[in-house]
Amino acid sequence: MTGDRIYIGLVVVDPSVVQKLHEKHGITVADVQEALQWPARAEAVVDDDPEHGWRVLAYGTTADGREVFGVLLPEPDHDWERAETWRIKSARWL
Repeated sequence: MTGDRIYIGLVVVDPSVVQKLHEKHGITVADVQEALQWPARAEAVVDDDPEHGWRVLAYGTTADGREVFGVLLPEPDHDWERAETWRIKSARWL
């Protein structure tokens, strides 16, 4: 994944998504934050998917080398270029 320069300063997750991450993908919020949130060296690309709409796809690794893929939306949602906080829509192990 060739990354855009997107700063992921803080990763937040809605309570309904926390359960999905854990049950469906076997990943925790802490795992996602470790791999994607600053000071992690995550890579990210902007994706405008016809089905899912505009989003950012991010890739990073945890300290023990496990690879994480995440789908993020900016907070606030109208200003992605200056966003420092990103809301996880989905994440999984690679």
